[in-house]
Amino acid sequence: MADPVSSTERKYKILRGLAIAVVIVMVLMSLVFLIRTILLTRGFPSAVDVVQNSASQPKSKTRPPAATPPPTAESHPASPEPTASPQVQPTLVDSAPSAGTPSDLASLTQQFAGGFFNLERASQADLDRNVELADQISRVDPDQYFPFKGKLISLLLKELKYNEDIDPAAYEDLYAELGRFRGPTERDQILDEIRVLQQESGDTIDTDVATAIATAESGAAELAGTDTDLVQIPFLRMKAMGDFDGLADMAEEYIEAYPNSYLGYVYLAEATWAAGEQAQAVDLFQRAIGPQISDAAAYEILKQMTSKSPIERIAEMGLD
Repeated sequence: MADPVSSTERKYKILRGLAIAVVIVMVLMSLVFLIRTILLTRGFPSAVDVVQNSASQPKSKTRPPAATPPPTAESHPASPEPTASPQVQPTLVDSAPSAGTPSDLASLTQQFAGGFFNLERASQADLDRNVELADQISRVDPDQYFPFKGKLISLLLKELKYNEDIDPAAYEDLYAELGRFRGPTERDQILDEIRVLQQESGDTIDTDVATAIATAESGAAELAGTDTDLVQIPFLRMKAMGDFDGLADMAEEYIEAYPNSYLGYVYLAEATWAAGEQAQAVDLFQRAIGPQISDAAAYEILKQMTSKSPIERIAEMGLD
């Protein structure tokens, strides 16, 4: 007859061994996540880096093409194929069009614009095509802003949505190119953008809230002439990787560098909200936007902001 004490001890040892194994697996998974996060963030500029490395001399940006749906078979009926020889489908080449004529650039630009229609639904192949087209356009005309920004957005989606490894040097090169371009950031332009969003979404934004947001953004002196999207991307990328401690650290670094700017407080509020400290997040957001925003309004805005994934927010960025 088996000793009941020995049987109980064996069960206890087995359970203890399983518990230790689970702990070891969890520690290893945490280490893998930490190492991956360190590797991904290494070489990618911080928000402060983006602002400080922006070019000091203004250079106007060419307005990008509007993102339009790619042509369909219904809108462009196919011509009858010749019977003598099969039709050869056009392919992208790794070099710029030989002539580099305006018609070449217009054709490439039209294809590129089509790739940014419903970008949040783009497949890996679609994003690869965007990158190839961006390279071709920038080789034909390196003084166009939108292909560099479009390539940056496409690479980010490849990395964050499809877990592709992107060479940090590619991001560094793109930010260096984008830093050559600067344009005005005006309060009225921000208000116009808010009005457009209202018309597109059908939502209404309180006039006082919209004005406060526009005033806060236009009052960020460090962002004058800088594409704010480029400064927000490091924050959103950190958030998409689930590194909320890193997001808070980057926000605090930004606040230390630019204590009178709204942007650091906004992302510190997002990191604080993610940690479950909603009341403190609302206080930080009010500090960013202004005391005229009520607690209820600040809460609703933060709730809407945090409900949208950072990948969606990157995909919705414009090319200008």
